[in-house]
Amino acid sequence: MSEKATQLFVHIGPIREESQHILQTAALPTFVATLEKKPTRLGALHNSLPELYVAECPISAEGDEAMLYEYNIAELSSIAPATGLKMLYPGLTEKQHRPAETHTLEAALKAHQLSDTPVTQLMIEQPEIAQPLLKALEAQGQLHALTTLWVRTSPESLYAEMPTQAELLATCEQLGFEVVNTQADDPDFLLIECKRNPLYHTHKQLQHKAAKLEQQSTEQAKALDAAKHELGELKQQQDQLKKARDEQVAAKEKAQAETAQLKQERENLAQQHAEQSKVLGTAKRELGELQQQQDHLKKARDEQATAKEKAQAETA
Repeated sequence: MSEKATQLFVHIGPIREESQHILQTAALPTFVATLEKKPTRLGALHNSLPELYVAECPISAEGDEAMLYEYNIAELSSIAPATGLKMLYPGLTEKQHRPAETHTLEAALKAHQLSDTPVTQLMIEQPEIAQPLLKALEAQGQLHALTTLWVRTSPESLYAEMPTQAELLATCEQLGFEVVNTQADDPDFLLIECKRNPLYHTHKQLQHKAAKLEQQSTEQAKALDAAKHELGELKQQQDQLKKARDEQVAAKEKAQAETAQLKQERENLAQQHAEQSKVLGTAKRELGELQQQQDHLKKARDEQATAKEKAQAETA
């Protein structure tokens, strides 16, 4: 790709007359991904655009295998079965359906070495993939440089699980686009042009700040929860220490009380011992006195006996 190219027009889906005119008017380096094997208008684009790249596989939001439904009107082929479209085109018939490998837009651009070129204009001519593809591109950050968006839609759902026009435009509004023009040869099959809301980038910056603040708030909440948890553990430890200290104080007081009681009992025993010793001393003294009296009595009796024997001897 030219080194001077700073923007890219991406077209997804069949090249209809309306979209061909828009592509030629824009005259930008253009990337086209269509389900048609040989789009009839591709040659005209080659002649009128400065650079044209054509994808060889269908584009989808997921980039996985899908079922390709081919109809007798080639530009109505899709990767979802037609439903309301059959009422819009009564002569529509299915030629075949077969598995087909799809790519994400990011992978398709990378294959053509276009992934570094900002996509500034995008046209989605496949109404069955418009909504999921836009959401996927927004999530991948591929819509940030986009200034103009065209989407093919209908007031009614034309393919299985396809959102209605109101639902698709609600999604576009959420992504920062507003309707500026509607083109259609058929009022039931509209090509709607949307421009980037001028407040989009301010809104994205605020969203980014809000997300960052929310992340910080979440981290702070986690830190606060962790601090509360640690505080709870510390309080639990403090309660355990207080309980242990209270038990120690109670044990100490009990020991002191028991010591005081033992001391009192020891003093009582000492007093009892002193009193008993005093009584014993008195008893010993009295016993000594009794023993002394007994000795005196015995001596007197012995003297009397001796005197009596002497008197008897003298009498005899």
